[in-house]
Amino acid sequence: MPHQFQLRIVAAPRPDDVGQVFVMAPGTWRVLGRAATAGEATVQLTRTGERALDADRQQLVNKTVGATQRVRASQANRRAPDVDLQDDGVSRTHAMVFVDPDGAASVVDLMSTNGTMVNGRDVQDADLQVGDAVVVGGTSLKLETA
Repeated sequence: MPHQFQLRIVAAPRPDDVGQVFVMAPGTWRVLGRAATAGEATVQLTRTGERALDADRQQLVNKTVGATQRVRASQANRRAPDVDLQDDGVSRTHAMVFVDPDGAASVVDLMSTNGTMVNGRDVQDADLQVGDAVVVGGTSLKLETA
């Protein structure tokens, strides 16, 4: 059975955000981003998720992911609710975290302003392992087994 993961906020500009958990099921992806205003979804960010991508959007994801050599990530074809971070250092669509159908996790930076780090290293894309720290803006998320 493939692994199900969770992203846990371990550090954030707003102390109330620390401890929030976002589950990542096999075959899904989530956008890490920031809504234009608190409490509202934007064109880039959706709180509904749980929908399959239509063919055009799947092609766009594959093109983005293919450019970063994340072939496995393109197999994650179901968008889970996005992670809306209340952090001014996070771009509206900052990064995408993928879990392929076999349960392997990866992250892709979406040309964010402040970049994405994994375990203290700037990355464009990276495979993730349990215990890895993903930092976007001033927010640190830890990958855990759910």
